[in-house]
Amino acid sequence: MIAFALTACSGSESEPGIGQVSAFHLGGREIPVAGSGVEADQTDVTFVGQVAVTALLPEQATARPPIIMLPGFGIAVTSYLETPDGREGWAMDAIRHGHPVYLVEPALSARAGVSPDQSIRLFSWGSHNVWRRWGLGEAYPVPFDDGQFPAEYWDDVVKSFAQIQVGDATGRGMIAVQNDDTVNGIRQLLDRIGPSILLVHSASGTPGFEAARNNSDDVLAVVNIEPVGCPTEALEQWDGIPVLSVFGDHMEVRPQMPPRQRNCQTTVDYLQANGTAADMFALPRMGIRGNSHLMMDELNSSELMAMILEWLEDNI
Repeated sequence: MIAFALTACSGSESEPGIGQVSAFHLGGREIPVAGSGVEADQTDVTFVGQVAVTALLPEQATARPPIIMLPGFGIAVTSYLETPDGREGWAMDAIRHGHPVYLVEPALSARAGVSPDQSIRLFSWGSHNVWRRWGLGEAYPVPFDDGQFPAEYWDDVVKSFAQIQVGDATGRGMIAVQNDDTVNGIRQLLDRIGPSILLVHSASGTPGFEAARNNSDDVLAVVNIEPVGCPTEALEQWDGIPVLSVFGDHMEVRPQMPPRQRNCQTTVDYLQANGTAADMFALPRMGIRGNSHLMMDELNSSELMAMILEWLEDNI
């Protein structure tokens, strides 16, 4: 583990900055590796399936619980640290509100560690196709007129994409490849830091919800941003775990998204009816237009995080 203190300048005396940063790995399993050594003539062992964690602690300790943030599939967790146009990201918003933040790179990603087997396939998103898929515009590179994403910084986002080890899997199977290892890493992190809030985005909803179900005493709430994996069956397992779902705009170009939102609405409706705090922030219905799948990167990102933090303050 690497740890060091930072001298931080906060916006005001009531808004802490970062007091300490540490970095470590959790989980993983030992595997043999052939062809290691500088001459590729040795057989040895290494680890695969670990998650990488960056811990950011406020300079002023508060009673507010930690927030564990996981990125979407193939998206770098640094998307929570800073927006593409250089503003403070959701992690800093949470820290200034007094929450310790733990940024988790999922298992089997290039940033956490992949298998040394050269036959393993690495997946990466392409720049042009996800423009429409994620709701930035009808077709690359033209943004929607009301788009919140700072389009001139798109190439910086693409450069940050994290390649994912997927083997021969496609579609939802690619997510499943990572799932068990990522859930194990989240469990070990909860064991280390205690009861926490999970904030998950897109495909990280799948391991996030599973980790919450398996560790309900240590998960204070699940904030999910346009996730895969909102539960629609055996919902009694979620009694007592507050859930907040957040969905953006321009579903007309994102056919994969309305089914996700319907699943999350099912979860929210059940929890509300059974006495657990739950809400759906459907941003266009709230008069907030133009947000894409990358709402943590967008021009109104801090306003959205303020809404999330206020909801957490009121419901846990």
